[in-house]
Amino acid sequence: MLSSDHFGWLSTELALCAESTTNPKTNAHTRPVGKRPSLVKA
Repeated sequence: MLSSDHFGWLSTELALCAESTTNPKTNAHTRPVGKRPSLVKA
């Protein structure tokens, strides 16, 4: 199965990140079942 990319905005604050993570543009790359998607800042 091929992965696919989806554009969107991350709507949560991640405490481990130094910069604000509320509403940045992101690309979500889906992965095989059982694996978390990869999120990349756009």
